[in-house]
Amino acid sequence: MPRKKSVTATSDPMQVDSGSTASAIGAVSEGLTLLESARRGDVALVKKLIESGLDVNLPDDRFVYYGMTPLMWACDSGHVPVVNYLLSVPGININQVDGITGRTALHYAAIRNYKEICDILIKANIDTSIKTVLNHTAEDMAYLRGQHESLEVLK
Repeated sequence: MPRKKSVTATSDPMQVDSGSTASAIGAVSEGLTLLESARRGDVALVKKLIESGLDVNLPDDRFVYYGMTPLMWACDSGHVPVVNYLLSVPGININQVDGITGRTALHYAAIRNYKEICDILIKANIDTSIKTVLNHTAEDMAYLRGQHESLEVLK
């Protein structure tokens, strides 16, 4: 099995294993491509990048999005095929929280009112009791934002 690439989206090019600036820039670019492909719903490219060795739990290091993973991006954007694919990848951390708000993929789906994705995550055994830094579960956030469809599966 190929070694997982764990380059973060804004890694210092000089700190990558290869020692080559060109390779480092390529690895950083691949990381951003994985995150953006998940956000855009390009399941074929997400699959290709993960099969090439990128970490399925790759965190986004851009300041505003710090810690968001491909799964979080797919859930936030409503891309069911990408969510289903990512959940099938060995090693996926379904309960990972982002680095700013403490949200999981379920929080992102709930606040966007993506009922189907909430249901998929619950059936995949996501921990529904995880709370954000403001002490909100995904159900709390859906309630506070008036996302009634999400609430149907979160209750």
